[in-house]
Amino acid sequence: MKNKLAGYKALLWILAIPVLNVFYGILNHGNGNVSSLWTSWDDRIPFVPIFIIPYLLWYPFVLMMLVALFMKKASAYYRTLIALCLGLLVSYATFYFFQTMITRPDASGTGVFLWLVRLVYGTDGAYNCFPSIHVLTSYLMLKGMSECRDQFSRASRFFIQLLSWSVTISTVFVKQHVLLDIIGGIVVAEITFFAAGKWLSKLRKDMLRWSPFWRWLQTWEQRVFNWCNQSISHPVLSRVLAAMTHMGGALFTLTCSLSISLLAPEPWRTAGIQSFAALAVSHLAAVLMKKLIRRPRPYLALPDTNLILKPLKDHSFPSGHTTAVFSIVVPFLFTLPALAIILLPLAAGVGLSRVYLGVHYPSDCLAGGLIGISCALLAVSLI
Repeated sequence: MKNKLAGYKALLWILAIPVLNVFYGILNHGNGNVSSLWTSWDDRIPFVPIFIIPYLLWYPFVLMMLVALFMKKASAYYRTLIALCLGLLVSYATFYFFQTMITRPDASGTGVFLWLVRLVYGTDGAYNCFPSIHVLTSYLMLKGMSECRDQFSRASRFFIQLLSWSVTISTVFVKQHVLLDIIGGIVVAEITFFAAGKWLSKLRKDMLRWSPFWRWLQTWEQRVFNWCNQSISHPVLSRVLAAMTHMGGALFTLTCSLSISLLAPEPWRTAGIQSFAALAVSHLAAVLMKKLIRRPRPYLALPDTNLILKPLKDHSFPSGHTTAVFSIVVPFLFTLPALAIILLPLAAGVGLSRVYLGVHYPSDCLAGGLIGISCALLAVSLI
């Protein structure tokens, strides 16, 4: 039973969607410059409350389609999910730099459809319109299905296409979007799906093309690893770094970012929120890369490794601890740059500890630091 469930772990990456949607709520406001893309063509589209049904069906539709793609063809699932996450990031960046809104009609009256429309209007602001995320994700489900078209029956393909396009047109009939939002969603979906496919294809080819170089680089990295893990080994240093490494653990990083975001005054509260958002996004990025690259831990590949901690079950690249600690410290440097004297050496120490303790290669920690910093910069720019 346990082995069967292990085969479905990749479905947990779907949780990246609600985590990324944290930014949707943060950006869903009218502060600053707000534009409208309403055209005369939108005047001709009536308000039809019954279309709230396919609009709401979007939520289970996307979830079920991702699960179906995973079951049919794993590569189609990963490509679609990566494209979806990229599309969300592109959309959030667009919302930040080019916020748009829509003027909604009066939805008062009786009837279940109007009640559902009012529910949507009450929980979702009239902003974050261009591009339409409903359209972006629904269209990506069609693109994902095209990757394994032969594995779906004709009836299934018809139903998926019908539901996808029903969701798309519902966005304008319930006045959540305008026509240009639909076009924007489709364009972003095409671009991100193409980019995800190219990236995955290039990743496979590069792993073959650069094999001699990687072997040479691996030799040098093993020398650095052996120096950190064995040559400088000392009982006192082992105790210090074994304690320091927990600063990159889930308990410490979550406690720090959440407590500061909830309890600290401004501007530290904002920095805490930025840290928490960066931590969540960077964690998902790191775990996804672990699943894709599947690099064995050093103590599994190098027999002479001095393993000080208990063996870990997940893969090595990138270092999750290093990713986490850099993701939470960088936002605070924007609040008080002088903290860099303290925080950056501590973060680097966590990375060093992972190599010293025998659970990561140096490149694992370098990659983790870059991921953490990148996600932190993204969080700071959006929040």
